[in-house]
Amino acid sequence: MKYDCGCENEIEPHSGILRSVDKCAFHSSKITTDETRTYDYFKAMGCVDERGIPQFANYIKELSQGLTKEDFLYLTEGLGRYFLELGPGLGMYIPLLLSGGGRYIGVESADFAVEWIRSTFYVPCIKQDVETMPDDIRYDCVIAAHILEHVWDAPGLIKKMFKIARERVYIIVPDDLDPVNPDHKWFFTKDSLILSLKRAGFKNVRVAVQKIVPQENFMYAVAEK
Repeated sequence: MKYDCGCENEIEPHSGILRSVDKCAFHSSKITTDETRTYDYFKAMGCVDERGIPQFANYIKELSQGLTKEDFLYLTEGLGRYFLELGPGLGMYIPLLLSGGGRYIGVESADFAVEWIRSTFYVPCIKQDVETMPDDIRYDCVIAAHILEHVWDAPGLIKKMFKIARERVYIIVPDDLDPVNPDHKWFFTKDSLILSLKRAGFKNVRVAVQKIVPQENFMYAVAEK
């Protein structure tokens, strides 16, 4: 399907997810890169306020509202659990995961975000593209918040998450209401997200939807091995 601006999307046949085939010149010029994901970018995303104070509480509150009480408690009562977060940005959920005694590691491709996490939380954060990271290490829980819509192969990354997760995964993605978003390569519906998780092998998949920003809804998925 082609949109008025010139962007073109199609349904990926194996996963049923809408994906970007071609971006118009205007939206191509708006694409964010790792080099532009610096302080000003994360400030514009609401990770820090005008005073430079991190907004962890806002992100954690949003997460708590998108999950059941039991699924949220899994993150807060993580004593001894190993959490792997893919593309954590400034690590807005790290205080939550560490507060319950969880052990944390991040995989992030933007230099600024890697250094922020290492210096702020003193936890390991590997500078690497999430799609090329090794899949031979297991973690109790894998978290991917606003990552799947950006990668080249979202179904492939979901399969990798199944391979490396021991217990469950937590995923946040926007829906498909903004199908010409310049930074998004994949546009999910609730049904296509559930189907992709089940095809990868996950069980007990549950998805909640919240309106957070005007242009699209956010979907909060939890799935178990």
